[in-house]
Amino acid sequence: MAGRFWREAASLMVVGRAANANSKIPREGFELLFLKRNEKSSFMPNSYVFPGGVSEPSDFSEEWFDVFKKCGYEPPSLLKEFRTNAPPPMMYSNKTYPIIPEIGFRIGAIREAFEECGLLITHHFPFKTLDKVELGKWQKNVHQDASQFVVMFQELGGCPGIWDLHEWISWLTPTHLSRRFDTAFFITFMEKIPNIFPDDKEVVDVKLANVV
Repeated sequence: MAGRFWREAASLMVVGRAANANSKIPREGFELLFLKRNEKSSFMPNSYVFPGGVSEPSDFSEEWFDVFKKCGYEPPSLLKEFRTNAPPPMMYSNKTYPIIPEIGFRIGAIREAFEECGLLITHHFPFKTLDKVELGKWQKNVHQDASQFVVMFQELGGCPGIWDLHEWISWLTPTHLSRRFDTAFFITFMEKIPNIFPDDKEVVDVKLANVV
């Protein structure tokens, strides 16, 4: 878009119940996942951030229709479920891809979380977990080529767990920073945050911060 000086991105806030949580105090005892960026990163080096990154055209590819269909979800039902009558964020309104932005940005957030730390959020996935070798292979593939994310589901089955992501906020990087992103933030809740496997490229450390 002419005159736009930022890129679009998606980010995921991952919340899980802490191991020492008190079930009698349901509002307490949660952990929030942070990833530490590489010191050579061009954006926020050495900072702890939420999983996320730049949206890719493959996040909005029509190939996702077949992935969801195999799990029993037809395009009209997905549109009805995720498209609302509320005014959409501006970053949603300029998309002409086959997949609507309400779904495409969710796919992007899930992809980035998998690429950066091996966290895979799925529905109808035929495996409880991937072994470390298989996970690492697909992590590397997706890191090198974002379109490999849809290939992974085509080969392994299941679909991205877009229903587990809830819209939180959209945020545009302040003007004083040279690299700017218009980011769709989502939040997901888990009973427990699973083992995390940083890619050791973009991400060099993991931190679980207590949420009171």
